[in-house]
Parts: sequence; structure tokens; C-alpha cells
Amino acid sequence: MFLARMKEALAANYYNQYPAMSDLPRRLPPQSQMVNPDGDIDYAKLFASLAQQVSLKSLANTYKLLSNDYSRKLFIDLLTLRILGNKVSLDIEKSPLWEQYYSIAETMKKTPFIRTRNFNLHLYELDSLGFDNLKMFYFPIGIFTDFVLKQYEFNYDGTVCKVENGDVVIDGGGCFGDTALYFAHVVGPTGKVFAFEFIRENMAVFQKNMALNPTLRDIISLVPNPLWSHSGEHLYITEDGPASSVSSAKPAGSGTVEMVSTVSIDDFVWDNNLEKVDFIKLDIEGAELDALHGAEKTIKKFTPKLAICLYHNIQHFAAIPAYLSSLGVDYAFSLGHYTPHFGKTVLFATPNKSNAIDEGEKTKKESIVIIDSEFPQEIPFGFRNYEINGLLRLISGCKCYTMPPMKPGNLAWFSHDYGMSHGKFSYNLSRYNSFYPENKENIRYLDPNVHYEIQLAYSYFLAETYVLLPFYNKHKIPFVFVLYPGGAFGLHNASSDAMLKEIFSSPYFRKVIVTQDGTRDYLLDKGMCPEDKMDFLFAGYTQFLTSDTLPKQHFKQEKDVFDICFVAAKYIPRGLDKGYDLVIESAKYLVSKYPDIHFHVVGNYDAYDIDVSSIKDRIHFYGYQQADFLQSFYAKMDICLSPSRMNQLYEGNFHGFPLGFDCMFLQTALFVTDELDNNRGRFNERELVIIKPKVEDIVEKIEYYYHHLEDLYSLSKNGQTKVNLLCNPLERLEKVAGILMSI
Repeated sequence: MFLARMKEALAANYYNQYPAMSDLPRRLPPQSQMVNPDGDIDYAKLFASLAQQVSLKSLANTYKLLSNDYSRKLFIDLLTLRILGNKVSLDIEKSPLWEQYYSIAETMKKTPFIRTRNFNLHLYELDSLGFDNLKMFYFPIGIFTDFVLKQYEFNYDGTVCKVENGDVVIDGGGCFGDTALYFAHVVGPTGKVFAFEFIRENMAVFQKNMALNPTLRDIISLVPNPLWSHSGEHLYITEDGPASSVSSAKPAGSGTVEMVSTVSIDDFVWDNNLEKVDFIKLDIEGAELDALHGAEKTIKKFTPKLAICLYHNIQHFAAIPAYLSSLGVDYAFSLGHYTPHFGKTVLFATPNKSNAIDEGEKTKKESIVIIDSEFPQEIPFGFRNYEINGLLRLISGCKCYTMPPMKPGNLAWFSHDYGMSHGKFSYNLSRYNSFYPENKENIRYLDPNVHYEIQLAYSYFLAETYVLLPFYNKHKIPFVFVLYPGGAFGLHNASSDAMLKEIFSSPYFRKVIVTQDGTRDYLLDKGMCPEDKMDFLFAGYTQFLTSDTLPKQHFKQEKDVFDICFVAAKYIPRGLDKGYDLVIESAKYLVSKYPDIHFHVVGNYDAYDIDVSSIKDRIHFYGYQQADFLQSFYAKMDICLSPSRMNQLYEGNFHGFPLGFDCMFLQTALFVTDELDNNRGRFNERELVIIKPKVEDIVEKIEYYYHHLEDLYSLSKNGQTKVNLLCNPLERLEKVAGILMSI
């Protein structure tokens, strides 16, 4: 049927001699070079010209999806236009409404205007068009298509797709605010319009137009991001007024190009707690299909009416209807077109609400789940990433849920929330999946509106577990948590004690894993937790095995520099809790005395945290790095300094021992503090150097090993052997999995 209708339309228009209309805003290409007005019609050649751009089979599928004769005829006419050019006259050209266009254009010649990159935008008052008190800076054809032809409404033979009073509208492609004002006028004060626009010049005009319409502007929210399949993508901008676009590829021939961060509709709906979405309009210069991929959950949940522009990409005539149809939502598809040329073809999708897809299960049943505030990461690294990936692998049916932002209860000394927005989660997950695609189906976002039936939950640190406690209690979820140092846990800290007592008193608390002797002793001495509800696993995870060690570069053998490093995250100014100030003071002394000593800093530190101008040529900053960097990095390092202090972040805070022991697995000597004597004889002086948080002690011990290299490299090897014996990450992972599965 489709090809037969196409042949009929090609035959009906092939010998036409319509000139390009000079009195309408019409831009058609010259007559097709494939047309021979004196010969027979070569249908194969004509179809081939279209098939080079888009599959005829896929176009036939779109034809079948269209629900009414008007849309099917228009679809054929538009494709014929694409083949034959100005030989085809669309029905829109015959509309008597064009008289209003001429009137609008004539009036606007005489009104004030503002200049933009592409246009002079004239002021127009729309009272005469039935939009009382609405005014804006715009151009005539825009006023005509938006407010006379009403290009985002469809009404034919009982099929209606339009914005209505009280609707919540997603306006993708806000531009100068024209469609936002149109939608706001219709939805009224009980509705809401979210307009997405990211070009600065366009937004400036948008705001001017909002200021002209004070009764409507409060209905409208401007969101300064482009819509895309995922949130957090940084895309290049090609700025061209209303035709501005974004791309993952830098525009050819451009110099400095501005970038912008994307948002998906699903994430926006989630992060703004929208209880409904009634209408989605997308006119975003070819990014419509990407934006629809980012709206899948919203479409399935709310079945909004859709008005999606197809004309930017001929392939979208097939791809967009096919994608929407694949979602399983019962839509009636229709087509509208609002210019005499190629532009402004709109696909309408009208939902059959009685057959709308259900939101999904209201109850989620799981066996063992991990609940975390930071996982997954955009660039996966660190101990939690290692353990969570390992548990997903080792425990059948295990899932990891990411916390939405959740506030602590009133016993906490802190007030900030834990968790990540749904947008951040989606962005991180899309990146994480490129590293661990096997876990794609096992990582989910915790939905506060869903009831969970979970056999056992596992969480990290005091703070996060305390924030999760109301969730555990509400859903009656048994839980285990690991009490690492940090994370709001403090010795003799009244708030920390109160949070711990509330956690331990929960009827759903099953076990706590402790990692330091000092932690275990403290809980027992305070009578907070019985010993049979405690499991002890010394220290924590490394990112490495000893087998990951690269060939070691030795000072005065393979290299001429004695290299000392500091590897840590900065949580407070000057990194006082990690002893960064002690490292810098030690560096200044040692560098001034020994010309072959260099210092290296990995983490979120730079030359402005503490003045290092006097040693700027001998200290090197690397920022955050992934594990593969550290492998080659530690192969060159001689000493890793970790002079952490207690009570710097908050009352009773302390860091675990041994802090920074990744280096030991890769055969670099660790110099570390232990103010609480958590070592308890596990490492001797031939395996690890314990330092005091004092410059004098740090310098003295470094100087000894600088002058006794044989002892230093023996220390490195011995330390590697011992840390692998005490803290092998594979063995620890199996122990944690065993604890969880035994409960």
C-alpha cells in the first residue's frame, strides 16, 4: 500500500511546473535533477534517491502506524516533496489563514525590535489572535505558526492531541519563550511549563518575554540545559539562534567552542518529584530521538501526549515512530505540518489512557542488597568499588541500590544529606557500564515510593547507616554495616555514640563489621554492642594484588631521583587530617638539603593549598588518578608518607591503620602514623615505619633510609609480603560474602 501510494503521488506531481512561491516564506530546492519532463517516470531511480537516506521498509512501517487518513496522505506528500522538490504543493499553501500571516508581518514592521545574531525580533501584542494581554519579541512566521496554525495541536476525526488546562508540560526547545508562553496561556495557573533552553542569547530574549507577561511567567520555569539521553553529558554547542544544536563531536573548523551539560527527561522528572507529565513537545534541532531515549520511564509511567518534530532528520520519519511504538504504550500516531517547505513536521502521539502501561510493581523483593551513597562512580576506583563489584560477582542475586539524597535524623552532628540525584546516578551508571558491563542489570536506584521486601541489606560507615535507619525500620529490613573509621564515627563523641546506640537498638540490626582494634575495644568498653554481633576484619581493601607489581625502579640504579609521595583525598583546608601540612614542611627541609629528592602528590591538592613556591620545581601534583596510574607510579616511588592526625575533621575522628597501604602491595615503603596503637604488633619495624605526626620525626626517619637504601628496599619487600598475608583483598572479599550469606 505504501509504495503504491508513493507511486501515485510521484505520478501526480512529476510533470508539475510550480514556481517557488515568492510571496510565502518558502524555501524549496531546485527541481530534482532526476526529473526528465519529456520522458517516462523512472520510479526505481526516484525511490533510490529516498532509500539512500532512509529505508523504504521503515517508512512503510511508519505509514502503517499512522492512525488516520489525513496523516497518511500528509506523510506521502512530505516524502514526495523530499524527492521532487518544488514540483509538490502542500495543502498548507492553500490555507486562507495566510492572510493573517501577511497582516501580522505588516504590523510587526512598525513595532520596536531587539537585535539578535540571526533576527530582528519585533514586539507583537497577540490580543487580536485571541491571546489577551500576551505580548512578545518574535518574528512574524513564528507568531503565525505558534498562535494561528497552532503547530503543537492536532485535532482530526476525533483524535485530539493538545495541551489542556492544568497540564504539566515539558517544552523541549524553549528558544525565545514563544511556545512556553503559548502553553502557559493554555494550562493556566494550575498547570506548569518547564522550558529547556541553553543558548545564552536565546535565554536573554526568553527572560525579556517573560518580563512582558507577568501573569504567565510564574507558570514557566526555564531550565538551562539541553535534553539528551543521559544527564551530565558535556556536549559541544553549535550556536545558531533558534537553530542552535549540541553534539558530542567538536564542530569542524571551530576554535574555542562552548560546552554545556545535558539532562534527561527521566532524571529531571525524578529530581523534581513531578507527580505527572501531561505533554512533551520536542523541537531540538535533531536531538529529538536522543531526548526520547532519556524519557522512556516518563513515557511509560505517565503516558503523556507527545508532539515531536521530525523534520530535522529524514531518518526520524521512521526512527522516532518506531521507537515510540517499541515502548509498548498504546498511542495513536498522527502527523501535522505547518510550513509550505520542509520545516515543521510534527509527530503527535495521543495516548489511550485506558490501556496505559502500569507504573510497575509497588513492591520489590530482593535477597541481599548493598545500599550506598557513592556507587556507581563515573570513573570507578577505590575500596567500595572493588568490594561492591566483588560481592555482585560472588553472591547470587545480589543487587546494589544507590541512595537518593537522604537527610540524617536529629541525633547526627552533621546536617548534609547522603546519596546522589537520579540524574547523577544515570550519568555515572552510563559511564560505569563501560568498565563493568556485566553488572548493568544489578545496579538500581532506591525509590522511596516503593515498598521493599529485602532479606538482608549491607551498608558502609556510621553516617550512611544512620541515614538509612528509618528506611530499614520502615521496611523491616535486616541489615549489616561496616564501621570503618571516619564517616561521622568518633571516639568519645556524644553524637556518634547516640547514633550508634540507635542503630544497635534497632530490631533489624544483625551485625557490625569492625576493622580496627580500637573500634572493637571502644564498642565493648561502652557496652554498645555484644561481641557475638561483631565480626572483626582488620584494615580494609587495597585496589591491588602483589601480582600487579611492576618492575621496581631503585634510586641510584634505575633512576637518579629519590621519590617520596603523598596519596590521599583532601576533606578540609590544607589537608590537616591527613597531615598534608607535615608533608610540605618535611619536603621543604629535605629538598633544601638533598638535591636529588622530589615529592609527588596524588589527590585533590594543588600548589595553592599550602605555599610551595620555594620547592615548586621539586614537587609534582597529579590530581585524582585511577588504579592503573598508581601501578606505574608506585614502581618509581621510594617512600609513601601518610602522617594522618586524630580529631581534625570532627571530635574523636581518627583514620584507620595502616592508611594508604595500597603502596605496600606494589612494593613501596609506607611511613604511617598510629596514634591509637591499632597495629598491635602486626607489622614489625622491618616491614613498615611508624612515624609520629611531627616534622622532626618524619625527617629523621626519611633521612635514615635515604642513606641506607638496602634497608629501604628490604623494608619494601618485607612489607609487601606481610600486607598480602594480613590484608589480601580476595580473601577479605570472600569473608564479607560469607558473613552476609550466613545471615
